[in-house]
Amino acid sequence: MRNIFRLGNPVYTYVLTALAVIAIALELVSWPEAPLIRQVVAVSILTVIVLQAMQTLALDRQVKALQLLSAGQTVKLTELAERDPDTSLYTDSALRTRLVLEIARSKRYRHPLSLVMLEICDLATFTRIHGRARTKQIIQDFAGLLNETLRTTDIIGHNGDARFTITMPDTERLQSLRATERIQEAIAQFNGIQGSELAINIGLSEYHGEIIESFILVTEARLEQAKKEGPHQIVSD
Repeated sequence: MRNIFRLGNPVYTYVLTALAVIAIALELVSWPEAPLIRQVVAVSILTVIVLQAMQTLALDRQVKALQLLSAGQTVKLTELAERDPDTSLYTDSALRTRLVLEIARSKRYRHPLSLVMLEICDLATFTRIHGRARTKQIIQDFAGLLNETLRTTDIIGHNGDARFTITMPDTERLQSLRATERIQEAIAQFNGIQGSELAINIGLSEYHGEIIESFILVTEARLEQAKKEGPHQIVSD
């Protein structure tokens, strides 16, 4: 009996059809019991229709639940695709997408926007001396340091082994400079705890309405200038 009332069972259709045929046949005959039988048939048809409606509503709820679950899984997969597996920071392509959105928001609402690029000094030399596993751990620790030091609204990306990029919404140049100084202080504390000599160079720019390619290239040029000047250097506009 339980299987008869399962979702989507074609028995419902057969029962309705049979009852409809019986009802039509009863209209063609006239014996005393016919009105009572017609009432029974009518109640039976109504019962089957109500059961079918209940099953249809239950099926709709299941479909909607599956759609919500699928949407949630899609969001999770998209989020995973946007993140670097080692650091959980944004990938280069995902960071660029976010930067495009922040530039559009900056233009529309006339809010300041800053871009910071920083690079760990001599990471290749560190890898040759300490090995790839230790380098990977340093990168992960540095990513955690950035997350702890910066605001939750700052968008942090990992552009490769040594380079990180930070999009800072609603941030003027002087504010981004203070943020980079906090990063330098956090690195000094990290080195004291770990007994390491981690050093970085930083280039930063405030957005002034230029196209995104120019904004990125100018910031990269400032980072390269900082690298030429030595470790722990910050170059800004």
